[in-house]
Amino acid sequence: MPDETGVTGDHDQATAVRLELAERVVGIEQWDPDAPIPSVALIETFRELAAADPAYRSGVPLMVIAASRHLGSVGRVDAALPPAGEAVTLARELGDEPTVATAVDNLALWLARSGRPAGRGMGLRERLSETYGSRFLPDLMLSLNTESTALARSGRLEEALAAGERCTAVARATAGADPEYRDQLAAALSDLSALLARSNRPAEAMRAAKESLALYQMLDRETGGYRGDVIAGLREVAARYQEQGKSFRAQIFARQAAAMAQGGS
Repeated sequence: MPDETGVTGDHDQATAVRLELAERVVGIEQWDPDAPIPSVALIETFRELAAADPAYRSGVPLMVIAASRHLGSVGRVDAALPPAGEAVTLARELGDEPTVATAVDNLALWLARSGRPAGRGMGLRERLSETYGSRFLPDLMLSLNTESTALARSGRLEEALAAGERCTAVARATAGADPEYRDQLAAALSDLSALLARSNRPAEAMRAAKESLALYQMLDRETGGYRGDVIAGLREVAARYQEQGKSFRAQIFARQAAAMAQGGS
């Protein structure tokens, strides 16, 4: 009989295939709906391997995090919470702070999505950044973005804006340390612009939108790979002008976006 991996044959062969799937799951940084889903049997196989070989221990909490992310991503938020909590416990037992921070971020996300108070991994992320320098700034930026998005979806706009402002500041520092992260700064500014607009701070919302657009335009000139982001940025600036009642200026940017979308420059 084939097991959940589709494997027939001896136990060693099935274990090898499960291990290959497990390693693919553990390598996922952000959940991909097309990625293999870590089943209960797959997680248990990885636990067995970790018990026999300590080298696999770090993969167990990551596997449980992946299972939690899958459940949450298909709308089963309440079901995502138990493995999310277990992953925090496993990561703390492991004593690896970056893994703890990832697990705490994951738990905070699903707590916020379920409307419950979300424990935050911000303090841990910030301590890692202070201890190890810019190495952990991208992780801190991702944590803040996750928190801001979850808070905004829960209707906690003031807290979401505070997290968004902090995320943008960290993104600016990250891009300053490594220009490869300029697109992340542009994305953070775009998200911040929307939050500022919702918070009735139109001038600041416009500045953030224009800075985001300028960054995407620069990146597109350099690489040719950000056309879609430039179009979205033009539309965002148009929306900010429309919110201010400046319809003529809004139309200028909207027409530029339309022209680009139709293949113009």
